[in-house]
Amino acid sequence: MTRAAESTWFRARPHARRRLPMVSPAVLLGAVLVSAIFGMVRYVRNPHRFPVRQVVLQGDFSRVNRAALNAAIATAIRGNFFRLNLDTIAQRAQRVPWVDKVAVTRAWPFRLKLQFTVQHPLARWRAGGWINSAGQRVHLGPHARLSALPLLSGPPRSEGLMYARFQSLSQLLARYGLSLSTLSLSARGGWRLATSDGMAIVMGRSKIRARLARFLMLRPRIMADTGLFPQRVDLRYGNGFAVSWARHAPDRGKQ
Repeated sequence: MTRAAESTWFRARPHARRRLPMVSPAVLLGAVLVSAIFGMVRYVRNPHRFPVRQVVLQGDFSRVNRAALNAAIATAIRGNFFRLNLDTIAQRAQRVPWVDKVAVTRAWPFRLKLQFTVQHPLARWRAGGWINSAGQRVHLGPHARLSALPLLSGPPRSEGLMYARFQSLSQLLARYGLSLSTLSLSARGGWRLATSDGMAIVMGRSKIRARLARFLMLRPRIMADTGLFPQRVDLRYGNGFAVSWARHAPDRGKQ
């Protein structure tokens, strides 16, 4: 047999079958749950579903206007109950006169609860507004009953300093049966006050509490010795003070 007639036989290999990867039931269940959760979240967060059905307002309405409070938060409570921005609602409520602190919570089913406290003004601010119990300047609108509060005046952005000094000096005066009527701070840092019985006191720029305490301790004896009323007192002396006298205390009701 010639080489050309030679032939070679090859055995064909059987085709290998491809096997699909096995997916466990746990993985399938997880995928179904994730899909269901995403679908539920999209349904719940739909802005056209689940509107707020009731708004409960809790607080002292003897000074806060209920209609003004409702109007202030009206636009912020529209839309989906679950997507409401509670901080925005609280901030808008705090713009209403007399409203101080605000807490907003969700309550089932689809209720919104807004609780607020009212401002407690301690003094008037000459440039407008009042100083509250936190030392902040607030605007409460006209109110006749607040006209008798002490009057504070000072440079811009000095409300916190004025409040701290007001508290300190008021406590000192109270020990001697006196109350503060006005307190002022000049642009140069000079302090002055007036008491409710009509005594004006110039205290200067430093050691004002110590100087005032020294005068108040001596005041009863000086008045007893002279029989006169100290109408104006200047404490800006290192070793004493100057006094302008009056026969009687001013009649505050006629001023």
